[in-house]
Amino acid sequence: PAGLSSLVEASLREDLAGVETRYADDSALVFSCRGPHAQVAALPYLKNTFEVVLEVPRSPIDAAATVIAKQVERGAPSGLAGVRSFRLMAQVDGQLTPLDRRAKEGLERSLKAKFGASVNARGGSGDELWLIGRRDLPRIVLARRLSKGKKMPAAGALGTELSHLLVRLSDPPHDD
Repeated sequence: PAGLSSLVEASLREDLAGVETRYADDSALVFSCRGPHAQVAALPYLKNTFEVVLEVPRSPIDAAATVIAKQVERGAPSGLAGVRSFRLMAQVDGQLTPLDRRAKEGLERSLKAKFGASVNARGGSGDELWLIGRRDLPRIVLARRLSKGKKMPAAGALGTELSHLLVRLSDPPHDD
């Protein structure tokens, strides 16, 4: 949740081994750890989790997509093993961003050729691959979504992620 990065980071350090923060802002955290992906994705105080597969220097999102496509052609990133169908999304500073048709099709073509995967443009089953940029992050990343975002709570209700963090912050005894 926005504004709680330090609490999320402290919680991650308690729940996972070897957490090292690479980037943090009000609503995003890039970190490495020794925990399995499923363990990270299952943490109740994280809304969306991704595995960073490739990184390129910060540039406009369309240019980054083209550079990533060339990297995929040169060598298959291990984080994409097992991808059979995928949907490609782009986000810059928390906002969905359209990709230029040529840049998107070029990256999709590279991914299809390298993994034999099909493009699932309208959702459905398969993996979500995201190009993500953040204002102060000097890189654009290609990431594989590990968890689906949780549904928004009803108006006036407390979100699941925030609820878990508040309980954790209150430091209740184990038998409470």
